[in-house]
Amino acid sequence: MSGRRSRRRRIPSTGPALLYQNDPIRQSVQRLGRKWTLLIVRDLAFLKLQRFGEFRRNNPGLSARVLSRRLRELEQDGIVTRSGSGATVRYRLTPRGEDAGLILLAFLNYGLKHHVGPRPPPVSEATVPGAEGPVGTTAGPRTQGTSHSLRGPRP
Repeated sequence: MSGRRSRRRRIPSTGPALLYQNDPIRQSVQRLGRKWTLLIVRDLAFLKLQRFGEFRRNNPGLSARVLSRRLRELEQDGIVTRSGSGATVRYRLTPRGEDAGLILLAFLNYGLKHHVGPRPPPVSEATVPGAEGPVGTTAGPRTQGTSHSLRGPRP
């Protein structure tokens, strides 16, 4: 070896390299990407739900604590407004929240295109070209109640 050191300039790391400092996608995901948030916006935008109990009933698994937190965050972010008090509290989308509803239209379009409708059969029931039945079964018509799989009949 010649004993020479290569001279590389060290560039101080200031975080991930972005095309712009304030990435609007990242900021939007931080605000809207929390669990349940977009479903709450969906309920407000498309189903016209306004009450705490309506959100709970429409989203099984959503706890009162998490719903309360998400509604508070949406209000702080200027996406919903809260009106009333006590038992008559209602939530409504602000113009900013209505813009968030447009994101859901893109999700709806994607979901309809890629996740709704007939699905291809699972690999275990894939058909072989020219065969009459699924792979691993005898050719011929299927009878109701018969289990067809590559592993054989169930015990």
